Amino acid sequence: MNCKHCDHPIPPHARFCIKCGQAINENLSASTPPPSDSLPTQLPKVPPAILPPAADNSANGKKGCGCITLFLVCTLAVGIISNVNKHNNQSENEPQPNSGQQTEVPQTRTDSLHKKNSEKTTITIKESPKQPQTKSPAKPHKAIILDGAISPIPTQKGKGFDKTIARYGVQRIKKINKLLPLVAEKAATAKYMDIIWNVDVSDNYSTASELIFYADAKNGNRVYISEDLVILDAKKMY
Repeated sequence: MNCKHCDHPIPPHARFCIKCGQAINENLSASTPPPSDSLPTQLPKVPPAILPPAADNSANGKKGCGCITLFLVCTLAVGIISNVNKHNNQSENEPQPNSGQQTEVPQTRTDSLHKKNSEKTTITIKESPKQPQTKSPAKPHKAIILDGAISPIPTQKGKGFDKTIARYGVQRIKKINKLLPLVAEKAATAKYMDIIWNVDVSDNYSTASELIFYADAKNGNRVYISEDLVILDAKKMY
């Protein structure tokens, strides 16, 4: 079936032409206006349009991430290179110490404070002049006096000393007994006496006017001493 106005094919039972919009039935054209929004029951076939291929979103995403990463790497490399150049410039500007010369290190504030404190707390002690060392004198020699080396003479008769009492008398015997300890001490000062074991009056050398004593040592030496405590002679007895 074709439209009688434009000769365009229309579907059966159509009331209006889908091309020119004229009413197929003339009676409907005066009473009912053609619907502007009504859709035809059958649409004409339209050839498929050639559409461009859809963009690969995953590839675009990867490409965007790669651009960001490349930008960050470039920025980091530029920062490192600038720091290295700055460090090299500073090292070149610093004076290099010559070999054999000492470099002066600036003292810090703490060093100066420590120096001030040490100067305040420093106490100077004056050393007294050293006195020359004097050797202590050697101890004088003194021989050992054994107990029993001195035997006082009894002044009473009948004890075995009657001849001694008859020779010296009681008064001189008392003097002899008083001088015996002093004679022993004097004999101990003799260097050739080691251990004194016997001190007595000498009957051979004593006279009526002067008493002579003797002392015997274990090393065989004998010394003679006057009543004035003067060493008279010494000799080897054995």
